[in-house]
Amino acid sequence: MINCICATNPNCRSSAPIYNFEFDSDEHCQNFSLSYIVPGFIEGCSTVDSLLLSNFQCLYSHSDCFSRLKLSLKSAYVMNTLNPSWFDVRPLVYNPQLTRFFPNTSMGDILKKIMIEKWNPSFSYKQFYEACAPSYCTYSQKIHTKTIFEVIITMVSMIAGLTVSLRLITPYLVKFIFSVTKRRQEEQQQQQGNCYSHLLI
Repeated sequence: MINCICATNPNCRSSAPIYNFEFDSDEHCQNFSLSYIVPGFIEGCSTVDSLLLSNFQCLYSHSDCFSRLKLSLKSAYVMNTLNPSWFDVRPLVYNPQLTRFFPNTSMGDILKKIMIEKWNPSFSYKQFYEACAPSYCTYSQKIHTKTIFEVIITMVSMIAGLTVSLRLITPYLVKFIFSVTKRRQEEQQQQQGNCYSHLLI
């Protein structure tokens, strides 16, 4: 569009047109002319914008747009396909008793309403529990078994730990044992001295 540039205005939008393409063999160029403006189809700055802004009014059976759109798509794409039978599509049928969305409702509005036609206000926790309650529960746990190398490493680390701890504890343990035995010897000598002095008296 000339009046709206997406680089400066990301909200640019216009009606989606269908063009007729003609190849001019003399000038070796392709000429195109406006054939039809598709009602309800909007061109935005991105594919998502175009989808959310557009509606389905052209795809319903009561619209003459559907036949023109189908014819245009056939002439543009079916010639390049090996199996054109996939293009035999049928229009949508609007029934106000089955849907609350009008044909001109934008796809963005339908998505905002989560495409839900009707909310069911009735609920039963008992039925929900009966429908969703599991018949049985299982619990799986992976137990890591040590390999022979891990066992060897564990044993070596235990032996090394014991060696270091004994090397640190042994001097204090020996000192403690010597101090206990020395104290006991001194007590025994004192008791023997007391007994000897009583005998002399």
